[in-house]
This record gives sequence, structure tokens and C-alpha cells, in this order.
Amino acid sequence: MIGLFLATIGLSAVLTLAARIAGNRAGLLDSPDEGRKQHAVPVPALGGIAIFAAFGIAFAFKYAFDFEFAGSLSDSTAALLATAAGVWILGIIDDIWPVRAKTKLLVQIIAAVAYVVTVQPIDVLHIADGFELSSEILVGTFCVFWLVACCNAVNLLDGMDGMASLQGMIGFGTLTIIATLHGDTTTAAVCLLLVGSILGFAIFNAPPASIFMGDAGSMTIGYLLGALTLSACHMANGRYGLAIPLALMVIPAFDTTMAIIRRAQRGEGIMAPDREHFHHCLFDAGRSVWKVLGVFAVMYGLCAAAAVAGVWTSSGFIASLACGAVLATCVATRTFGHNELKFLAERLTQKVASLDVTGIFANRSRRSVADASETVDPIMEIDEPAVIPISGATADGHADSAEQSEEDEGGIRRAA
Repeated sequence: MIGLFLATIGLSAVLTLAARIAGNRAGLLDSPDEGRKQHAVPVPALGGIAIFAAFGIAFAFKYAFDFEFAGSLSDSTAALLATAAGVWILGIIDDIWPVRAKTKLLVQIIAAVAYVVTVQPIDVLHIADGFELSSEILVGTFCVFWLVACCNAVNLLDGMDGMASLQGMIGFGTLTIIATLHGDTTTAAVCLLLVGSILGFAIFNAPPASIFMGDAGSMTIGYLLGALTLSACHMANGRYGLAIPLALMVIPAFDTTMAIIRRAQRGEGIMAPDREHFHHCLFDAGRSVWKVLGVFAVMYGLCAAAAVAGVWTSSGFIASLACGAVLATCVATRTFGHNELKFLAERLTQKVASLDVTGIFANRSRRSVADASETVDPIMEIDEPAVIPISGATADGHADSAEQSEEDEGGIRRAA
């Protein structure tokens, strides 16, 4: 397997070179715009084709010559690769002829639904101790949402040389270890081949990048990471709940959530581009591209190590703790996310204030007093002597508002 892994790296590198030449000759370039895209010169963005072409060739070779591996493949693996191929083809089309965001989202949902219906990766979704979802519809809906979210989260984070490549290598490398711990050699082999395919491309994607992976690379990596993290959760029989998948996707997930809040603040669509993502904030703070990648590698590596430790110790607490520590560090140091969370807190405060809680309780108190005053004591109603109307009284026996009546010392009523 080690020999095939090294051969996959070499094959990916060769195909990446070919993709770079083809992109330059065909004019399929990602040009700088002095905004989000600040690379110096136009760069071809066909690296995703090379990555998964290399993976496909390596996988086919192993399937053809490793009979044990071929016999161990299940329908779930076939469904995963088939739906991932659909996402990959969508990315290729988008890299050559840009596709509308809604169309891409629709295709992603179709691929995710097809995979979830075929495989049913999770039977019971453990959210916390004593709280779980067993409804097939709710669990399936979560899985579809998770796959689509991961697909787009990695795509959004792919805005700096080497960023998505680093995430793919760390993510699939971690899943290789987790699968090995569970004795799932088939999943481990697939993940290792994915690491080799990305590594061969990363040689040319390292800063300053001479080729980008494009949507064909970033969306497919995100989709596969999402699906394989669900498989890791399933291999643990659901005991770890969401801790393991979240640990492997925490930074892209947090970045995407903050982007949605940020765009809602401005009244923009959630697919609107901007230059305030996690890596942008680190870079704008004066760090070089290599330092940004280093910070990302440390944070993501800590969460990945916690995920492995969670599997090893059969506890999701370690993974949850690592995720919380990474996110708290980002916000507390004002590195990323503090502005969005501040806006969210202000909006929630305004919503609570707009309810006028004091006025609500005051109205309730007034209604209670009014209700009490309308209640008549039946004993008092019997014992109270009849009042004979006199001058100034109205026809129903009550004193006119302009002439109030009062009793004198003898108990005789007279007009005031």
C-alpha cells in the first residue's frame, strides 16, 4: 500500500503539471481582481481535475490487482464514489463555464440525498447524553444538510494558496487513522489514496501557487470529508454523537456560520462573496501566507488529534473540548468571529428589549385587578341593604358622576 501511495503522489504531480499547461494554453485562468483575489498573476484553476483523476486511476489499479480490497468494497463505497463523481463533474463545468450558485446548490442536494437514501450512514443521531434523534426522516435530513454544508464550507475556505489542500490532507489523514483503529482497512485505503492525490497537487499549490484546485477540487474534497466523517461516526456506533465529525470540520463550519451572520448584517445573500473569511482576517493582521497556513495547521491539527483521541478513549468529551478551545481562542484574541458574534448578541438584545417585558407584566397586573374587582361576593350581595334613589341619582340606582353621595353619622344617605 505504501508503494501505491507514493505512486499516487507522483501521478498526481504529473497530472497537475499537465492541467497547469492545459489551463494556460486554453486561457482557463483565475485572474486577480484587487479585491478578494490578490494573487499577482492569472493562475489556472484546473487542479481539481488532476487530483481526482489521479485518485480514480490509483483506485482502479488497487481494485484490479488487490482482490481482497475488491472483495471488501460495499454498496456504500460505490454510492459514495458515484455521488462524489457527480459533484466533481459539476465542479469541472463550473471551472470552465461558471454555473449559477442556485444550480450548484441543487446538484449538491441531489447528490447528498442520493447518497443518504442509498447508504443511511447514521441510524441514530446522538446529540448529547440522554438526547438523541431516531426518526429516519430527521436523521436523514441532518445528513443531507451536513454533506451540503461541508461541500460549501471547504469551498468558501479555499481562498488562499494551500489552504484547501492542507485541510484535505489533514482531514483524510485523520480519517485514515480512525478507520484503521476500527479495523476498516477499505475506508483507510480510500482515505490514504485521497491524501496522496492531494499531496501531489499541493507541491504546485504551495505559496506562491502556480495552479489552483478550483471548485472541482474544493467542493469534492468537502463532500468526501463530510461523507467519510459520517462514516467515522457510524463506525463508532453513534457513541460519539457529533463530536468526531465536528472536530474534523470545526474551522470551515465556524467560518461558514460567521459568513452567513456577516452577510445577514449587510442584507446580502448568503452566497455573496467577501474578503473577511478566517484566512483573510489572519492575513490582514500582518501575517504572511505561510504563517496563516501554520496557524490553521496547528488549530486544525489539534482538533484532528482530539478526534483520534476521542475514538481511542471512546469519549467525545476530548473532541468537544478541543473544538471549544479553538473557537474560544479565535474569538477571545479577536482573531476571527468576534465582530459577527457581537452583532448577533446586539440583535438578540434588541429583540428582547422590543418585547417590553415590564409593560407585559404591568398589563397582566392591571387585568388581574380588573378581574378581581368584577368578582362579587354572594354574601355581601345578600346583606347589603337596598339603596333608595333620591335626587341626583340615575335611573339604575347609581349616583350621578357630577353629584357624589355619602352617608352622614345617622346612616341616612343624602345628596352631596
